[in-house]
Amino acid sequence: MIRVKTKIFSQAIPDYFEVDLEEGSSVEILLNRVREGVARENRQAGSHKMAFLNHTHGLVVLLNGMSIYSLSGWTTRLRDGDEVSLLPMFAGG
Repeated sequence: MIRVKTKIFSQAIPDYFEVDLEEGSSVEILLNRVREGVARENRQAGSHKMAFLNHTHGLVVLLNGMSIYSLSGWTTRLRDGDEVSLLPMFAGG
């Protein structure tokens, strides 16, 4: 069993979760588990958060500060103590 810290930046104040997963779990499995937890805890209040989590094309996902897209994408394996941040896609200028 591993424990992964997860930050969801769907609004100005991030939400923090600690998620227990089986050894060898991927970022995709973590995202599914977070979705289940958000749905269970926030039936109506979490609707914006669920929309954010379900729009994976617009997510920036960092594993210990590094983009998962520079690793193995959604199949990137997680280890005990890892920190995953889920942020909206953004641009500046």
